[in-house]
Amino acid sequence: MTAIIATQAALPAAEAVAGQAWSVPLSAMGAEPATHMGCNWVNAPHDILDDLAPIDGVSMGDNFWDLCAMLGLSRIMSGEV
Repeated sequence: MTAIIATQAALPAAEAVAGQAWSVPLSAMGAEPATHMGCNWVNAPHDILDDLAPIDGVSMGDNFWDLCAMLGLSRIMSGEV
């Protein structure tokens, strides 16, 4: 599994490479507005990861929560329980 997080500014370029894979809204305080979007991609194709790597604002790692911590981000939780 590959954890991928993109800034909102980098998201259009990342989606142009990989499609709309990002579904986890993130921010420094865990509150809206989202500054980043993230995903865990199982069996991500290496060619797509290679194309994502040079995009400024895209970060990748092996563990989603460790990557969030490294970037100082938390998941934005909806108000619904």
